[in-house]
Amino acid sequence: MNMPTNTPDEELSILFGAFCDGLHQEARARRMAKLTIGASGVDLGVSLTQARETEVASSLYFHLRSIGFFVQMESYFATGNQRRRPDFRIWLPVTRTYLYLELKLVAWGRGWRFYGKPALEDIGKLAQETDPQNLPNGLAMIGFDNPDAHERLEQKCQKLSEDITQQHPSYQRVGLQSVDLQGLDARTSCAMVGLWVRKCPTQPAD
Repeated sequence: MNMPTNTPDEELSILFGAFCDGLHQEARARRMAKLTIGASGVDLGVSLTQARETEVASSLYFHLRSIGFFVQMESYFATGNQRRRPDFRIWLPVTRTYLYLELKLVAWGRGWRFYGKPALEDIGKLAQETDPQNLPNGLAMIGFDNPDAHERLEQKCQKLSEDITQQHPSYQRVGLQSVDLQGLDARTSCAMVGLWVRKCPTQPAD
């Protein structure tokens, strides 16, 4: 009896779910660290909202590897501009290709500020790639918020998604959803996670 295999779309959905789960697990680990060590009014650096993109990327990198993905961080494109280093290079076994992903944080749970323009700029740069080995690429987006700002953040992320697919129709939205962080800190209770990937014929890796 043949075992069922995943389709390329299902493979991307699994990857998106892994990003969402990884963020939730990281928030839980940091919350437990805060309870165990004790804050006592001192910033122990356990808040995701105070983390840089590289720190969040590192956390997601370890989670993806722990569940079986082959991932490299800040790996150069296969060809072209060697100064460009996407945050992730992920092997997709179904399509037998590497996917290059940029990670962009768009909100930090601090009031109403939303930084969607840098995300659009990043995906615009990805859209300029022409070498077949670099074409499997995309953007992962994360935005943190508090309860008062959640609805507004959802609207902003939905608008960003529409802008991405309108301005860059070669990209498809794999997923966009809220992730419950269960009161990570005073400013953050949940996050929005999005993933957009270029629609292109896959190029098998050597």
